[in-house]
Amino acid sequence: MCFANKLKLNLDIFSHLTKLKKLDLGVECAGNSDRVNDFFGSLKSLENCKQLEYLCIGYNKRINKGLEYLPTGLLTNFGCHGTFYKDQLKPFDYDILT
Repeated sequence: MCFANKLKLNLDIFSHLTKLKKLDLGVECAGNSDRVNDFFGSLKSLENCKQLEYLCIGYNKRINKGLEYLPTGLLTNFGCHGTFYKDQLKPFDYDILT
């Protein structure tokens, strides 16, 4: 069962949360796109979240820029299924540091 909030928000809403460690925005409701959250904008909005360890943007297709600004110091998981980045990072085994 899928429990999405149907949010439509710019990633800028998280930019002030500099001590954020985990952010999971990825929700897929199989065959029911009207129940999926829709986050958009640039990952640059998270550049000051230096403590970020886990980030999932799965199925938020309008997040498609700013990967170079993502703080990677502590990041151990970057979930990007169903996004622009899945195909872009596949040749690098999904390693965002290459």
